[in-house]
This record gives sequence, C-alpha cells and structure tokens, in this order.
Amino acid sequence: MRSVAIAGSGPSRGLLWLWICLLPVAAAPTRAQEAAEIGFPGSALGARVETYVRSQQAAWKADLPHYAMVFPIEPEAFDAYMAQVLLRFDGRDVVLGSADGVESHGGGLLAFLLGHWRPDSRLPVLTDRFWFERNRSRLELAQIYQAHRRQIFLPVPGRQPDEIDGELPKTPQLARMQFRQRAPTGGVVSAEADSYSFLRLLVEREEDLSSTWVNRLGQTLSVDLLLSQAWDHYVAKSSTDDELADHSKLHLVEVLLAFSRRHASSARPDARLLDPNEIKRRFLAVELRRTDCEGHEWVLRVGHYLESLGHLLDDPRVEWRADEKRQVMDWLRRLDAAVDRELAGVEVTHFWKGLHSIQEQRAKLADSTP
Repeated sequence: MRSVAIAGSGPSRGLLWLWICLLPVAAAPTRAQEAAEIGFPGSALGARVETYVRSQQAAWKADLPHYAMVFPIEPEAFDAYMAQVLLRFDGRDVVLGSADGVESHGGGLLAFLLGHWRPDSRLPVLTDRFWFERNRSRLELAQIYQAHRRQIFLPVPGRQPDEIDGELPKTPQLARMQFRQRAPTGGVVSAEADSYSFLRLLVEREEDLSSTWVNRLGQTLSVDLLLSQAWDHYVAKSSTDDELADHSKLHLVEVLLAFSRRHASSARPDARLLDPNEIKRRFLAVELRRTDCEGHEWVLRVGHYLESLGHLLDDPRVEWRADEKRQVMDWLRRLDAAVDRELAGVEVTHFWKGLHSIQEQRAKLADSTP
C-alpha cells in the first residue's frame, strides 16, 4: 500500500479544503498554452501530460498523495482514504500502514498529515492529537515522530540491520527505515522502507541539526550526519542503475536542496558549506544523460527527473551556465520528440509537477541558444 492520507473532521473541515490544493489545476492549461506559443521545449510533452492526468482524475483518488499533486482533494475521498489507516505498536514504537502491511514510504503518512490536516483551521504541531478511526483512538503526532527517529538507520554494508549493534558505516550511505510489529501468530516481524519523506521532515522540524539521538539499533544519529551521508552518497555516485531499488534516490535533489538551505541560514561557525551547484552538476552529469530506460521505468525515472529539475530551477542559489542551459533545453526537446512513449500510471503526476515548475522558471533558460 502507498502512503495513506489523513483527514481532519468536525467544524474546521470546511476550511481544511482551502489549504489542500497545492498546485491549482485551473492555471496549468494557460501555462502549457503559453509555453507552446513560444515553442518552449517540453510543451508538447506537457500537453500530453495535461490530457492524460485529467482523464485519470477519478481513478487516481485511490492514491491521494499523488492525486493531491495535481487536484484538490474532496472531503469524501479524503475520509475514504483515511479509513484505511491502521496503527500497530511494538513497545514505544508506532507503525503506520493498512491491513495489507506497513506504509511503503517511511514517514510518508506523518508528512502527509502535517502537510494537510488543519486542526481548528491552523497548521498542526507535533503536540496535536489526531483521531485514527480504524483504531478508534487519538495519538499525539510527536509519538509517531519520535518512533520514526528510532526507526531510521544508516545501513552498514555486509550487515543485516539487527546485526549493526551501534556501528556506523565507513562509507556514505543513504538512510533507511526499519519497522517492527507484532505478528498475529506471535513474535516480531520486520520490514524496511525508504526514508526520503522522514529525512525531509527532519530537515524541516529539528531545531538543532547537530543534536543527537540513539536509534533502536544503537547508532548515534543527527540530522547533520544523516543528510551529510546522503549528500556524499549522491555526489559520489556516477550511475543511476540502482536508484529504483530505493525510492529515496529519486527524491534526493529535493531533500538535499532543503538541507543546504537550512545550513545556509545557520549561524554556526562550523556549519559545513553545502553548495547547491554541486547537486546541479551531478544531476546534469548523471540523470540527464540517461537514455536507456523503457516502459514504466521510463515514466518513473523521467517524471522524477523533471520534478528534480524543477526544484533546481526554483532554487535562486543555483547558477546556470550557457552550456548547462543548452543541455537542459536539448533534453527537453528529446522528451518532446519521444511521441511514441506511453504515459501510464499515477507516477505521471511527477511529470505534471516538474513541467509546471520548469515552465514557471523558463526565463532562466531563455538565453541558452548557441
């Protein structure tokens, strides 16, 4: 099961929907038409994406986090999706998911709740208690957040998670989440998930990025450590061959840019210098040079690449040389030329979001002609 959306209820719900729509759909056709009129690369793909996402609006309500990237969420759909949420417990730890198992993206449910729930028409805080209908109980969001801090870990090559015993990896690794829950037949079962949703929450929510805690595996962690490892892991990799094995790798540009912004605003004299242009250079050298994927893999990769490119263009600290602008424009032209590629699946929402951002920032690429 994918991440499950969580809704509020009661008198404040009418105002909730004013907050829900992250990207107003009504504006999208105008942007696409404007881009097409000036011949901006990607406009042909954008027109196909626009047509496809609108044809899938009803079908995609079952996957509300993706649906919310494009469409406003209706109360009935929100409530129906919420009804699937099931809490499980292992001691202090909380595991979120459904009757089918744990959430597929670690921290995704909590991130969605913090992004969309509006108790008393305000932004939620971690001390708020949310009513989980499936369990017929209220739970403080901080309990979920603290459980996730214990569940996130840095893999150690050659060791299973339960064999780590506090050891930290000697080479940069991308954090994972380990969920444990009581099995119906007795004993404890474990499952792993990616961590990008919770990494993003840590960057946003932790007051002190250098503050440490100890996870369930005995590792002493901090946001600085987790994200510095992710940064070095991303920059050092010269291939995208294994990125589909961990969905976090498709979202690292967004997470690492957010991390570098936190560091840029830090007054700490020992704060590491994290140049977002380093992320841009790696993205252009690796992701935008990949041409050998097909079918659903093409949809999954290219949609996230477009979204990552949108984040890079949105960041005012990222600088673009003329040759880099030409590379981006050439890549977008090749996407326009791939008219025989099939667009299918809810992941096309990443195409929509990425193209939306790129079109908004197209002036940054305007002087890319030789």
